[in-house]
Amino acid sequence: MSGRPTRCDHGRTSTPGVWLSDVLNLLPDWAPNIHPLIVHFPIAWWIAAVIVDLLFLTVPRGAWADTGAAVLYPAGAVSAGVAYFTGRHGAAAVHMPGMANALMLEHWNWALATVLSFAAVAAIRVWVRRSEEHTSELQSRFGISY
Repeated sequence: MSGRPTRCDHGRTSTPGVWLSDVLNLLPDWAPNIHPLIVHFPIAWWIAAVIVDLLFLTVPRGAWADTGAAVLYPAGAVSAGVAYFTGRHGAAAVHMPGMANALMLEHWNWALATVLSFAAVAAIRVWVRRSEEHTSELQSRFGISY
């Protein structure tokens, strides 16, 4: 038995949150919880964001890349938050020897620092994008050029 919620006779799961239980029932046997599947998304979003940002800096007329990066950074921050909370929730379901608790606490601390860093960078990136839009709007409206 994997410790996942089991189906009752009336079709509901034995844990609260039916939709979460249904998702957990779809997990492969090797995954103790959803965290190992979710944790890769922030990494992928952020690698994509950096690549798209570099394209914006190097490709002429790459306004699409600026918009793409402004979307990918927050997507990475949100998915990092989801990965953090699924990891915290999933840790309770995984049996660990007593000596692994210190390692788990260190993992949580690094994960929280990563989430906060991702959120800060995403906020700065979106703020820069919005301030550039505002500046260009003012320049075109009043005919100002630098």
